[in-house]
Amino acid sequence: KVSENINRAGNRVSGSKTYEYVLIPRYPGRKVIPGIKFSYFDPVNKLYKQVSTSPLVINVARGKEEYSMTATGLSKEEIQLLGKDIRYIQIGAPEFRKRGSYAYSSPLFLSVLLCPLILLVLAVGYRRHADKLSENVAYARSRRANQMAMSRLKKARKAMNESTQKEFYAETSRALLGFLADKLNIEAAGIITDQVEEMMKSRHIDGAVIDQYLSCLRECDFQRFAPANSTLDEMKSFYERAKSAIVALEKII
Repeated sequence: KVSENINRAGNRVSGSKTYEYVLIPRYPGRKVIPGIKFSYFDPVNKLYKQVSTSPLVINVARGKEEYSMTATGLSKEEIQLLGKDIRYIQIGAPEFRKRGSYAYSSPLFLSVLLCPLILLVLAVGYRRHADKLSENVAYARSRRANQMAMSRLKKARKAMNESTQKEFYAETSRALLGFLADKLNIEAAGIITDQVEEMMKSRHIDGAVIDQYLSCLRECDFQRFAPANSTLDEMKSFYERAKSAIVALEKII
């Protein structure tokens, strides 16, 4: 701690400057504090001079506690806390208890950590899928076949009425033939029932699936050109049969 008492009255500057040091003896015994030297310039004799104090001898008695730490730059109040602010290491077998789980070991943290990798894989897969759709027409038609068939079946469902049953069966026929044409990458126009049977057999499709599909196509042809005599319940039943036939074929090709 440094304190000053300066007097600047008149044409002279005089006063004193006091330096206060806190010394902490860590071990008992005879301690010698070296003398303090001070150099100054004597303006009368025009010389630099040096004065010094005598060494100070202190006999340190053993206290109740010993400190093995070095305390420098501490105030008097901070010195009173030495030996109390840091506890000594406990000797003996300590008892450890779990006070909680670590955040990095939780499933939520691990899932969040893996999210960027999963998103990257999905992005790469989607990009390859998009490139294949734009470059491979057959692949694009096959992938969109079910979507297009369901869209046509929705149109057929809207025409499901005794007064518009011809439109209903015509739209259902377009859904059946369009789905097969998209899957096989051929033109739907001009396809007849016999050709459908030959194409499906050449691809070794199960006979039951072929019979189900052809049965729906033949009924569509019959109802489109025969006198209108289907009831609403019959059309609903046929609609479910046609939808099931498309789903069954989707699972195979």
